[in-house]
Amino acid sequence: MIAEDVRIDPAALARLHETSGAGLWDVSSDALGAALRVSVAHRFAAPPDQQDLETYLASLHVGDLALATACRDGHDGAWEHFIRELRPALYAAARTVAGDDGREIADSLYGELFGLAAPDGTRRSLLAYYHGRSRLVTWLRSVLVQRTIDRRRQTSRLTPLDTEG
Repeated sequence: MIAEDVRIDPAALARLHETSGAGLWDVSSDALGAALRVSVAHRFAAPPDQQDLETYLASLHVGDLALATACRDGHDGAWEHFIRELRPALYAAARTVAGDDGREIADSLYGELFGLAAPDGTRRSLLAYYHGRSRLVTWLRSVLVQRTIDRRRQTSRLTPLDTEG
């Protein structure tokens, strides 16, 4: 299913926009609606019935989704909030997971979250993959763990095997 197939009731969208605090980050109802439709499309293989849709939307962390949407779109105030509120937890997780390399991995993750320039000149943020199904800090920790595993795999490929003679 693609996001355009998802139909969210305008009253439900207005309610989610209000409860998410999206206005703090200048995230429009349309922008939040687009993020919600992507989340629904990612979760369901076919358009869900109204009850399943309402249950799913009620289960989302829409405040975190609004923040991620604002950060992905480059809102300075959202990034300031993100750094102030989420960076300490991410650095703590990085130290726990990766030890001395944790800070470097977390900092490189910030680059990916802010967005890397694509060949067409647009910014592509890793936050586009956050769908609100878990808390944002939980999702960030998961991404951090995966980046740490990827880094260890890469460095293990570069380490020569000991040969016995």
